[in-house]
Amino acid sequence: MNCICPGSTDTPIIGKFRALLNRDGQAVPTLGVGGRGMATAEEVARAVAFLLRADLPFMTGSALSMDGGMSGQY
Repeated sequence: MNCICPGSTDTPIIGKFRALLNRDGQAVPTLGVGGRGMATAEEVARAVAFLLRADLPFMTGSALSMDGGMSGQY
């Protein structure tokens, strides 16, 4: 079993959250982690597709970090 560990991901609900913050005059986070922006749902989906490949039989028990480098900062 493998897993994907996504960090900040730009999804429709995040867009609604940003709109609410903007409406209320609050600061709107846009950069995500490490100033790289947020991952897209498509980028996360490509990582899932990677883990589902049949030619990776020995990749098991792995956690694929997709956090823009955030875990490397600790």
